[in-house]
Amino acid sequence: SDYARVTCILMLSMGNTPIFVADCLGIDISTTYRYRSLYLEGGLDKLLENRYKGYQGLLNIFQIESLKQELRTHLYTDAKQVSQWVKDTFEVTYTPQGMADLLNRIGFSYRKTTEVPCEADLLKQKLFAEALSKILQEKEEGDVVYFADGVHPTHNSRSTYAWIEKGKEFQQIKDF
Repeated sequence: SDYARVTCILMLSMGNTPIFVADCLGIDISTTYRYRSLYLEGGLDKLLENRYKGYQGLLNIFQIESLKQELRTHLYTDAKQVSQWVKDTFEVTYTPQGMADLLNRIGFSYRKTTEVPCEADLLKQKLFAEALSKILQEKEEGDVVYFADGVHPTHNSRSTYAWIEKGKEFQQIKDF
């Protein structure tokens, strides 16, 4: 860290030994000498220079945006499928684990889809819930409210896991 580099130089300039400085800062003695050499070569600019280049990945920013759009509009149930799409589209190869890491890094997570009936109208459902709430609040004690279900769901229907953008839902149409 910059703090350790500057503190190292300050402590050495105050007459402390490199071994003492290394012990105080929790760094290796060779690191103490390296910091000193950098400072003597080019001052603070050279000492604080950061040449580290982070991993940029195999896809450029435009390809990543295209991948995000693909994931927002199509359901991929595993990283291997996404890897294949990337290979077919951009001619870039990822392992399934490498793809999972990339997907997490760009804001997607592997989670369950939300089931919705195939004929569901979200606005009608909301209006019904509001009307029902009003009815339940206004009913007299002892009044009975009956519910009838005109839908017969398919046996063992369930949602699946897929790569979905964090903070968003992917609604899977539920067949009846």
